[in-house]
Amino acid sequence: MRSADARALLGRLLHGVAPEVDLDEIDPAEPLQEAAELDSMDFLNLVIALYDETGIDVAERDYPLVATIDGFVVYVTAASAKSHSLSHEVNAAASTRLDPWDHEIVHTKEECREGKGRRQDRRQGPPPR
Repeated sequence: MRSADARALLGRLLHGVAPEVDLDEIDPAEPLQEAAELDSMDFLNLVIALYDETGIDVAERDYPLVATIDGFVVYVTAASAKSHSLSHEVNAAASTRLDPWDHEIVHTKEECREGKGRRQDRRQGPPPR
């Protein structure tokens, strides 16, 4: 996604949350909540709308990164590029035949607490004890 597309997306999402707000009248470096007079629920609804439309999940710790127009554009552009790259990797991996003797790590509750795990063969079930 290009920067212009991310900005247009923000305008569309913001219109759904606060229809009276004109994105062009806001300083791109000013916090959206202050500039657009959004309360915390409006901001949360904006983040939810972003996820609903694009699948981009903004972690709570990243909220400050999307708090301005400039930050939102950078974050969404980067997340979109990362997602696009990841989808190519997933498609390539899906087309690769997996080894039927592949192993995975299996954890019991106790092992998780202790940070330990044991290998389990996917094909033959759990190893003998």
